[in-house]
Amino acid sequence: MKTFPWLVKTLLLIAIPCMLSSQSYWEGSLSYGVSSYYGDMSREFLNSNDINPAVQLGLSRYFDNSHSVRLNFLVGNISGDDRYDEALANRGNSFRATVFEASVIGQYDLIGEQRFSRRVGFKRTFTPYFFVGGGVIFAEPKVTYGNPNNEDAAIDYPIVHIFAPVGGGLKYDMSLKMYLGVQAGIRFTISDYLDGVQASGNAYNNDGYIFAGLTVGYRFID
Repeated sequence: MKTFPWLVKTLLLIAIPCMLSSQSYWEGSLSYGVSSYYGDMSREFLNSNDINPAVQLGLSRYFDNSHSVRLNFLVGNISGDDRYDEALANRGNSFRATVFEASVIGQYDLIGEQRFSRRVGFKRTFTPYFFVGGGVIFAEPKVTYGNPNNEDAAIDYPIVHIFAPVGGGLKYDMSLKMYLGVQAGIRFTISDYLDGVQASGNAYNNDGYIFAGLTVGYRFID
């Protein structure tokens, strides 16, 4: 839980400049990409064997050309399998789950001010950005245990998990209103129950996953 006081402070630091600016507009975005799980069935932070499709939808409020707050939703699949790791193969566990995310994200476009100029107006720009936020994940894993008497099989794990998305990306303006981009973010959770394994796994490391994808965005701006 120590992560979240830090998270609140970070969001406030992003939001304060927004409140002091008079320029504002709305922006919608759609991202399609992949998710990759890490946890008790994957000792690698990024495992190519556990890549699944995911889609993300965002609605952002820009308070100036750099600072925004986004309401974000993601739906995707995550999976893990002991057989892909020689050290875990004898245990024989595997799982699959559909995840539903809802979060609030603060974003900062590093050179967003270059997009609009008082002298030349709109200018197409490559804009790197980073984001941090907080929200909830709904996931009910379908687990196959190598040992039917596995102690995890008798535990009723929660299906709601608190998480913090942290990441960044790069976008390019196709026009005043449209842009294309790429992004990647890590979903840090405070749960070791995302994969349905804890007691027979590593109870000291929380589960999570990575999302990376292509984005198309539209600014509701005159």
